[in-house]
Amino acid sequence: MRKRVLNWEEARHSIGVPAVDEQHRNIIIGINTLHQAVAKELPHDAIRSLLANLIQLIDQHFSFEEALMQEYAFPEAESHRREHRMIVDRARHLLNALTPARPLRTKLAVAYLTDWTERHVLVSDRTLGAFLIAQGAAARPRTALAAKPLAPGRP
Repeated sequence: MRKRVLNWEEARHSIGVPAVDEQHRNIIIGINTLHQAVAKELPHDAIRSLLANLIQLIDQHFSFEEALMQEYAFPEAESHRREHRMIVDRARHLLNALTPARPLRTKLAVAYLTDWTERHVLVSDRTLGAFLIAQGAAARPRTALAAKPLAPGRP
């Protein structure tokens, strides 16, 4: 199973809200770091740590998005929140299923997160971005979480 590395393309991936775009870039960096660790066959504990850090980064990002959705009364907030919970639950399930004896599960986790990121950013978050731009949130999100930088973890 060979999964491609994600590359941030401003015209393709940007949703027009700088704080969210920066977090998406960091998630892509985290996925690519995990992908490279798997390709280099780093020790199981290092890969597990990278995946755990990535899940934490994604969860923090979702909390940020959800605060924006609440603050600006995004009409599709509930379905977007459910999608977030499903993604995090599935990623945690994949993390818990990782064992040194089953390396294919690690590749499945990378493939899942890669596919999810593309779909979520290009569809769900694009809708959210258009709404936030129309509300004036792109220039200056009011939420206190906007000042909280998120960065991918390192093993």
